[in-house]
Amino acid sequence: MSEPARHPDQDALREQIRAELEAEHQRRLERFQERRSRAHESTKAHQESRQRKAEEDLRQAERRAFYQEQGYKEYVDSNGRAEWLPPQEYEWRMRRRKKRDRKGREYQPSVLSRRREIAIYVVAAVVAVLLGLILIR
Repeated sequence: MSEPARHPDQDALREQIRAELEAEHQRRLERFQERRSRAHESTKAHQESRQRKAEEDLRQAERRAFYQEQGYKEYVDSNGRAEWLPPQEYEWRMRRRKKRDRKGREYQPSVLSRRREIAIYVVAAVVAVLLGLILIR
């Protein structure tokens, strides 16, 4: 079997197709290299992140152990932030916290508040009775 006769236009077209395929091949190789390098960078960044997290976890564990050895206590302030305080400062802050109510006023037991209310009502009743007596005369 013999080869079919080639046209000069067919040869030019084949060369053009080959050139396009070669260019596409090069683009694919470049894209592959880029993806490969990005994956390598991502893996490296992930490893560094894991290492930093492990270091931070170790740092926190050592900090907690050190503070506990020194007798520090963990204190959570009104904003929810936790900090380690020496025992003296912790006790001082806790005493201050117990003395104050939520609005920052000095703490008063409910018995004292109730007594104050009763005293005000008694004074108001006495004033009302006296005014009533004055008006009747």
